Amino acid sequence: MSGLLIGLGVVVGYALPQNAVSPTSDVGTVTSATASGGVITFSFTPKSGSKETLRYLRATPWQAKQSGPWSTSGMPSCLLPSAVTASAAKSSGKAGGAKSHPPKASPGASSPAAGQPDRVTLGVIRVTSVGSAPGGQVIAWVECYG
Repeated sequence: MSGLLIGLGVVVGYALPQNAVSPTSDVGTVTSATASGGVITFSFTPKSGSKETLRYLRATPWQAKQSGPWSTSGMPSCLLPSAVTASAAKSSGKAGGAKSHPPKASPGASSPAAGQPDRVTLGVIRVTSVGSAPGGQVIAWVECYG
């Protein structure tokens, strides 16, 4: 009887659609960012790859530092335009930068060390286009190195 149930479970499990998605964990640096509404568009260079332009949406889970608590409110400081602009300006020797008033980072979020690009780990889901629906990359989570 138990063999029949196991066999039935295998057949049913195999027949169900296999649409599970798992993000890849990409470590890299954020070198520039702009904010508009609840979206941050930023340049990300993975440790082993080429520069990509990605978007962070407000509801995306994030950590201000490794092993810290997860949050879904506010925005991580490692993606805030002011922190990225200040970091990039210091590392290039230029003062100033874009004058903007980005949303404030949430409590517990920290900025990168002076002169360093913002190092982050992103959970990235790469979506292939189907029919007329476009493909692209979706950020599943953000981990800052605070």
